[in-house]
Amino acid sequence: MNLEKTALDLDERVFAVDGCSYEEFEQERYILNTKGVDLQDKFNGAVVYISVVVKDGEDTKTGLSYKIFNDFSVLDYKEMAKEAVDNAVAMLGAKSIKSDKYPIIFENKTFANLISAFSPIFFSG
Repeated sequence: MNLEKTALDLDERVFAVDGCSYEEFEQERYILNTKGVDLQDKFNGAVVYISVVVKDGEDTKTGLSYKIFNDFSVLDYKEMAKEAVDNAVAMLGAKSIKSDKYPIIFENKTFANLISAFSPIFFSG
């Protein structure tokens, strides 16, 4: 896939592509009841994912990019590769800090991932 090759070619510090995938999905829902409701809904789409590993000396970091879409023409694999590589390179040189209370700002995808870890609490039946 061009996505993987593009990521590998973007920066000499890209050591490997840790994962690269494409998946299509289709879902159909029905709602029927004794009050006469008879509804159905159908939708489809695809997910593309890439994870890269960058290395600078002994410092190794990862970065990723993913897109969910239902129109293949909107997929820009070059932009996805750049996003994954830029995320990984931005982490190079990162250091741990002393445990304390700090004001923080979450990147939108980071916060979405954090919330998704707790989603079973809200949606379990």
